[in-house]
Amino acid sequence: YKHTTYTYIRALHQPIHTEKKKLNKRYVHRKKHRSNQLMLEKKKTKNSC
Repeated sequence: YKHTTYTYIRALHQPIHTEKKKLNKRYVHRKKHRSNQLMLEKKKTKNSC
C-alpha cells in the first residue's frame, strides 16, 4: 500500500519536475545568451579602439 501511494505521488510530481527543468534550462540559456552578447559588445569596443 505504501509503495503504491509513493509511486502515485512520484507520478504526480514528475511532470511538474520536468516543467521546472525546462524552465530552468531556458533561463540558463537566456543567461548564457546575454553574457555572450556582452562579450561580443566588449570585443567590438576593443576592436574599435
